[in-house]
Amino acid sequence: MATSKTWQSVMTEFPAELRTPMWHFTEILEERFVIPHQDFVELKHTVERLAQAQEEFTVVQKQTEQRLDRLTQAQEELTVAQKQTEQRLDRLAQAQERTEQRVEQLATAQEKTERTVQKLTDAVYHLDQSMEKRFKELGSRWGPHNEAAFRGTIRRIFRDIGGVTVKKGSYGGREVDVVIQNSEHILLEVTARMHKKDIRKLYASADDYREKEGVEPTLMVATGYVSPTLMQKIVGLERPIEIFSYEEEEDEDE
Repeated sequence: MATSKTWQSVMTEFPAELRTPMWHFTEILEERFVIPHQDFVELKHTVERLAQAQEEFTVVQKQTEQRLDRLTQAQEELTVAQKQTEQRLDRLAQAQERTEQRVEQLATAQEKTERTVQKLTDAVYHLDQSMEKRFKELGSRWGPHNEAAFRGTIRRIFRDIGGVTVKKGSYGGREVDVVIQNSEHILLEVTARMHKKDIRKLYASADDYREKEGVEPTLMVATGYVSPTLMQKIVGLERPIEIFSYEEEEDEDE
């Protein structure tokens, strides 16, 4: 705002009749547009507060940007970790698929093995049935005289062995052959074809022999034929039974 001296110099340039109105006009301007000192100070303080607020806002903005940078970095690390996890899951899925294929292969192999075992079992069964059929045919053809000849042959073989005594005795409610060599006592069951029931009979005779003679006898069966199934059962017995076949002995001599 122009000073009073300046206004006075300006007023001299106006005609005399206009100077008074101009003075009134300048007074009005001063009343309306001149800022009081107190308002100016408050305005200055307001500006300072605005500047301080701007600085604080700048600091907060900078901190926010730093947080955003850290969040961005964390997001990138999370993306990398997620990608690695997906890769591991892919490898696990592939490994699981290979395992399932292997299990399927093993199941297929097991199924083939079971079929093979079943075929072998069926073959043994049919062989057993065939041998039993043939044996029955031979038995029906030759009759009891053939079995008697077989029993006589077995007894003759044992009698011809030096130092061996062969005798008959009744043990377990039936007649059995007893072979004694040195201190060994043998209960000998002689049959053209051995059956499962012969095991039970031989055990009963052995128990009776032990009670009467005070000696635990050795159990032996001389037979022309024993089925593979029954032979497996005999091999697994806790109380052993020796199987003797004179035909096998003759084959070895040949």
